[in-house]
Amino acid sequence: MIFYPPKPTLISHDQPLFARLEQTGDTVAEPKYNGNRLVLQVLDNESVEFWNRSGAKMVYSPSVAMLDALKRLKRKLHGYTVFDGELMHFKTKNIKHQIILFDIFIQNGSWLRLKPFGDRRKVLEGYGERDREILLAPQFQDHYREHYQRLIRQPEIEGLVIKKLGAPLTLGDRESPVVNYMFKVRKPGPNYRF
Repeated sequence: MIFYPPKPTLISHDQPLFARLEQTGDTVAEPKYNGNRLVLQVLDNESVEFWNRSGAKMVYSPSVAMLDALKRLKRKLHGYTVFDGELMHFKTKNIKHQIILFDIFIQNGSWLRLKPFGDRRKVLEGYGERDREILLAPQFQDHYREHYQRLIRQPEIEGLVIKKLGAPLTLGDRESPVVNYMFKVRKPGPNYRF
């Protein structure tokens, strides 16, 4: 089964909406990573499949450390589970064999589509580890502009994604839908001065 994860609506860091989203109190911000969008499927037989946002199976050979991290993750599961995240390997120079998790679609065979994002994130926190292979995306509840200015200096970060905590999950059946409960704030072009 293929899942097409949602795409955030693109906004600019200098739009009034950027400041308003922080002030609503019902959003969080996460780093926007410069990796490959990953739909990680843990099958009932405990095998793992890596899919991209376009619905194609990824050709990726995990490192030994990543295989160990995936085994630890599988031990926490009791059935078919689908995570949404980013594979930091192909696009990044200094980061290889790392998965950043930022959502969960199905947990142990149960759909989480109707659960709001804030509740899904709490479920996801049970699967995070402190190792460097599989991490949870950090979240910020305030000072979005300060976090944005700090994060965009890092080459592996493209900006911020601001998410409404109360939003249910929208998945596409043929392609990734653009949604209005997540907002992507990309870093400016190469001539931008910090």
